[in-house]
Amino acid sequence: MSNFDNKSATETNKIFTISIVLYLLMLPLGTMSLGSFGSLLKYIAILPIIIYLLQYRSFKLSKIIIIQLLIIYAYIISMFYSVDRLVSLSKIKTEILFCILLMVTGCANFHTSEVIQIRKGLVWSSRITCILLLFFGILEENRLGLSGTLSEDPNYLNGYLLFGIVSAVQVFLSDLKKGNLLISMMEMFFYIYASILTGSRGGLISMIVAVISITFFEILDKKNTKKTRILLSIIIIMIILYIVGGMIPPELVNRFYWNEIIASKGTGRLMIWEESVKIFSESNLFHKIFGYGAGSILTIFEKHNFKRVVAHNVFIQQLLEGGLLSFLLYGFFVVSCLLKAYKSKEWFILSCLFGFIALSLSTSIVAYKPYWNAILFTNLINKK
Repeated sequence: MSNFDNKSATETNKIFTISIVLYLLMLPLGTMSLGSFGSLLKYIAILPIIIYLLQYRSFKLSKIIIIQLLIIYAYIISMFYSVDRLVSLSKIKTEILFCILLMVTGCANFHTSEVIQIRKGLVWSSRITCILLLFFGILEENRLGLSGTLSEDPNYLNGYLLFGIVSAVQVFLSDLKKGNLLISMMEMFFYIYASILTGSRGGLISMIVAVISITFFEILDKKNTKKTRILLSIIIIMIILYIVGGMIPPELVNRFYWNEIIASKGTGRLMIWEESVKIFSESNLFHKIFGYGAGSILTIFEKHNFKRVVAHNVFIQQLLEGGLLSFLLYGFFVVSCLLKAYKSKEWFILSCLFGFIALSLSTSIVAYKPYWNAILFTNLINKK
């Protein structure tokens, strides 16, 4: 390839990188609904797709993409027996759009500097969300959330903050500049403060899992991490939790006590999970293997004389909607993402993924944009 061709390819990658960063940076706009047209973020995603069509027009079939295609194929088959075909069709469209984004963003060979820029897009999306939440959030039933033009459930808002808290802890553990250390401590405070204000127990747990994960992986990378810094980070986080606890209304703090969790049965989640197990165990062999149809969880519960709710657990929801087939495919999908991040030694995104998995155990983050962005980043990273 000539120097001119190399320069042209580099410029193309640069423009493509900027379009992806812009899409990731605009993550908070995923909370802005345009009614039947979906969220505003969907239309921002058109930009990297256009650049892809103009410049690349080819794609690489990674393991992540292959498994996603198999999941879509299983969902399409479920249309023939789904208990709610319209919902299943909508679910299939959503998964196809996600697959297109995976293919588009994973088509280029990004260099380290470009991957760093894309990672910054993820981190800044958390910072913007945190600012919006703290300055424009609305208290409903003593829980802070976004309502109005920007609208998102308090439980789901925590996923938007994961990139920021992981980055802040990573900087604190590995950066030697005092200014950056101070900024990272301030960021940790505001992320934890915002998380507790949402009143989401699952959200706080996901944040703790992500923080423990990045600390563990930084320990593995011994040349970058000092043991005293790790101990200091633990102490600082404990102090932050203590200070924040004193700033939060007692009614909200009570939500995090074990007695309250047991008394409310996880705000009804335990009953939902018990009913889910019952439905699965009483289903015939066909429904155990293939489920009741993609995206049909509300109808599944309704047809079994239970209230119309989501499963509040992605794995249980996959089991009921797509049976053992979808459950296993989704499991392989998650493991493939984790292995890709681990082999690439991308401790930042690997820790975020662990946080999202923890969040998925108490919420139904199936078509969830922050989780999608973490997977998009995982798929596009390479060892160059």
